[in-house]
Amino acid sequence: MIPAFDKRQDTYQPLTVGEVTRSMRLLLESNFKHVAIAGEISNYLKHTSGHVYFTLKDDGAQLSCVMFRGTRLRCFSNRKMEWK
Repeated sequence: MIPAFDKRQDTYQPLTVGEVTRSMRLLLESNFKHVAIAGEISNYLKHTSGHVYFTLKDDGAQLSCVMFRGTRLRCFSNRKMEWK
């Protein structure tokens, strides 16, 4: 992990967006190889691009999610039924 606080100077060193996203990606990918998440879907929006944006939530938390068009087409078994 990249330190954001320099103890020697007692100051915060800002991280770049790239540093934060790389660190988050490494942390998530090393701890969550295959995950199934159950929750309530809200704020569902199907964009003209074919991507789907939604919030997955339970009583304690919520995740902002996106399902890209290609994945959505593979996951939907029937065009009339949105979710498998």
